[in-house]
Amino acid sequence: MLQRLLGVWMAGGLGLRQLWSQSTSAPMSTPTTRARNAKSLVVSVYSRMVIGGPRIRYNLLTEMLSDGLCRLTQAESNRQAWSSLLQPEDVIGIKFDPIGEDALESAPFIARWLVESLVDSGWPVDRIVLIDGPLGVIAKYHTQPMVIGFEETPVQFGSGEDRLAKVLKQITALINIPSLKDDNVVGLGGCLRNLVEGSIQHPARFYANRGSPFFADIVSLPEISGRLRLNLVNALATTFSGGPLVDPVQVEQTGLLIFSTDPVAADVVALDALNSSRVRNGLLNIELNKETVPIVFDASERGLGQRDYRRIERKSRQID
Repeated sequence: MLQRLLGVWMAGGLGLRQLWSQSTSAPMSTPTTRARNAKSLVVSVYSRMVIGGPRIRYNLLTEMLSDGLCRLTQAESNRQAWSSLLQPEDVIGIKFDPIGEDALESAPFIARWLVESLVDSGWPVDRIVLIDGPLGVIAKYHTQPMVIGFEETPVQFGSGEDRLAKVLKQITALINIPSLKDDNVVGLGGCLRNLVEGSIQHPARFYANRGSPFFADIVSLPEISGRLRLNLVNALATTFSGGPLVDPVQVEQTGLLIFSTDPVAADVVALDALNSSRVRNGLLNIELNKETVPIVFDASERGLGQRDYRRIERKSRQID
């Protein structure tokens, strides 16, 4: 029922305020401290006007980003919002999804706002690391260079082992910026997928069984889950089929951003948005079940977040 309603909303039949409640409070916590019975807050901000053809309306995008961040943290300003998520001494890693970005083209605008917002809020630019980030933004703002390479000693994560990226020791806090995609490998290209890609040396070794149980075990590592502070799903343009690679003919401009401290709940909401895009383009829904997207179920069972709709609180806003 929810997926059908979301499909109607994205097609223009219902407003966001009619679909999702505007409740005012939710516990804020990192995945490593999240109680299994606590609700997770997911904030969605949508605009029909933010993207058109190759054009991003940056002023409108900045309004969407600020609104989502402040609604998520119940803050009155970006500075207050960042202070609720980060420590003054943090070295902040902002993890982007580089696969297909040449076709999607929105990451540089989000990266620019993130750097400027963090610096304006008191974090020095040399304590910001853009992981797999847009090279033009890195060059313009002179953010701290990302340490390249992998650790010498593999780390054990229950279902396997691999060498971790050295950048994980370079940073103390992690902001996760996945692009929303259909994913023929693990079922959903979202928060969990982006946290694994680039964090270990050989992610393809763990694609079997749609990433189960490997992806959840990897994200559970303290070097990842213990540093994760924010997930911001970039669904300004959605790859509704054929992912994780991006074919421009299978991309829809959807004008959506999704915010949460919970990567599992964010992926559940992102899957609904992806399904709305698929339905509009004549494709079937991707069902939320153990066989189709096991990485979401595994992560929930490991206490990394909530997959149950009853334990996900939603807030939303449409900006035009």
